Amino acid sequence: MEMPKGRIAESARLSEIKLDLKDKKILSMLSDNSRVPLNSIAKKVRLSRDAIDYRIKRLVKEGVIMLFFPIINLEKFGYTTYHIFFLVDEMDRKQQDEFLLFLKSNPYVKNIIEYSDRWDYEVVIVSKNVREFDDIVEQITSKFPQLIFEKEKMEVIKGYNSIHLPLKFYEQSGHKYEEPDIVEKEVKLDEIDFKILELLCENCRMPSVKIAEKVDLTADAINYRIKKMIDGNIIRRFTILVNLSALNFHWYTFSMAMKTFNNQYDAKLRQFVVTHPYILRAVKTLGVWDFLFYIVADNPRHFHYTVKEIKNYFSEIIRNHQTLLAYVEHLYVPMPKAVKFKK
Repeated sequence: MEMPKGRIAESARLSEIKLDLKDKKILSMLSDNSRVPLNSIAKKVRLSRDAIDYRIKRLVKEGVIMLFFPIINLEKFGYTTYHIFFLVDEMDRKQQDEFLLFLKSNPYVKNIIEYSDRWDYEVVIVSKNVREFDDIVEQITSKFPQLIFEKEKMEVIKGYNSIHLPLKFYEQSGHKYEEPDIVEKEVKLDEIDFKILELLCENCRMPSVKIAEKVDLTADAINYRIKKMIDGNIIRRFTILVNLSALNFHWYTFSMAMKTFNNQYDAKLRQFVVTHPYILRAVKTLGVWDFLFYIVADNPRHFHYTVKEIKNYFSEIIRNHQTLLAYVEHLYVPMPKAVKFKK
């Protein structure tokens, strides 16, 4: 069986992978901080350092952990995030394959999800400004004019949460999720900092000594620069990309359009999202929909309850809503190649 390359792959659910409570706790701790030392995990899980190392390598080999990476605040590099939903011609499979290859090789594309509902694909794009975004969209649509039937475009205004395992999984593992405190300092980056960031995107568990060898610095200097990027909220946290299908989760995207929205509702929404057991992320957007919720649930009943909670919680201001069931995630990259360091 081919290993999934994204967080969701309904066509290749790895149900044969068996995880015990210790595996789940390891995953939860790595999702909290994927640079956490093996000794720290060993102490909390109550296994030897070698046993932890073996289990992590097994989770990687079996395709449960796909990447150790930093969540990067791309706004710090002057980039805005956009979401586009595409409806395409289902009859032309060859063109769809070419469409996906084109998107995967596009340096501005961060994420591609295929759905089984109203829309076929959601593509997340980063760009410096709306004109650049418009140029990127024009390149896509002009290359596939016969394939694309419809599209919806949204600009991300703000995000409310960004975790890669649901709080329900933390609860099951016995490891409590702690939302990071953000105390943002003004920091300046240089080309070496950016190179370190690129290396961390490849594998953020890479030891500081190895990173130091690649950029001709000491390990202490690497640790100082990483801490600087955390203090400046350039690196929001270190986490893992997890095969949610292997953990028996299904992915849903829930969109909402609102009648009105103010600061009071904003605070209410944030509190709801960061404490909900099944919501990974929510973003406020400018476009057809006002909000996108990314929800994972271990069965349809839990998803149904989640949607009911959202609708009840904001019943007086919801104007419209839409649900999409994810079939496969084709691409997720922490930092698209278009993001470059500029003095």
